[in-house]
Amino acid sequence: MKLQGNIIVTFPDFIKHFECGEFWQNKDVFVRDMHPDRIYYWDSKDILIYEKIAQWLKDYNNMEKQKDGLSALSSWIGMPITMSMLAPEVEGNVSLKEQIVFLESGVDYVLPKFNEKTIGQSAFTIALHKLEFCGESNIPIKVGLGDVAHYYYAGDVAYVTAINGTCVEILNNSKVNDLFSIKLINQQKTFGSKLLIRNIASGDLQALNDVTSFAPYESGVIYIRGGEIKFHGIANDMLLTFFKLSPKPIYVKQTSNNAVVVLYTNGEIKTTGYEVEQNFYGTAIDNFGNILNV
Repeated sequence: MKLQGNIIVTFPDFIKHFECGEFWQNKDVFVRDMHPDRIYYWDSKDILIYEKIAQWLKDYNNMEKQKDGLSALSSWIGMPITMSMLAPEVEGNVSLKEQIVFLESGVDYVLPKFNEKTIGQSAFTIALHKLEFCGESNIPIKVGLGDVAHYYYAGDVAYVTAINGTCVEILNNSKVNDLFSIKLINQQKTFGSKLLIRNIASGDLQALNDVTSFAPYESGVIYIRGGEIKFHGIANDMLLTFFKLSPKPIYVKQTSNNAVVVLYTNGEIKTTGYEVEQNFYGTAIDNFGNILNV
């Protein structure tokens, strides 16, 4: 490995010649050449620090590993190191490679926006990802998608739909109507969250674990729990049959005209407004884009 034109052959060499931008540009080389099999470390604690940094650099879009890796690197160099120092141009760009994505306070994030023109007729994957917001509770976390900015705080949770790693939309994490106040509460490091349903008239509170999306409907709530469609306060066998006679659901949501939409893993869409027997990509997006907010 080289830093500032110097060949790094010892741990002190790395500390002496460290430069943020050059280190980031050569992060893969760092993982290889600074391995304990190639470099002698006088203190075993430094080996543990190397391992934390290497784990982060192998999966540098994982926000939890990024936090540990930056802390480890800072302890080595003897000064605080941030992503804006290493690579200002990539700070805040969110990767949807992981099912759960951790976002820290103090950073403005940008979600990669889905563009149907980039898909063409090629194969694609529809997925749901969880955003967990961490850090200082009083500092807002800005998440941009296209021209729209969303704001969250540490402890909040949000779910996003994605095609081939690009974000289609951010689902609502709370809703209030004449009957209910509904909100998703984060359950840390698990894909599901806690759904709180408060009856406004009576004040009764229902708490449901392992929920990933929801939609108010008539006198109750439809939600996805453990990968299955569930009903709260709705006694409608026809509606239950209508939504369950399909593959595994990805999400359920309420549209601006109060219809309920369910998207399934095979791309099928069903809604209380009308039924769509077409693929999520192509015709369904083109003809029903307002419903899906694409």
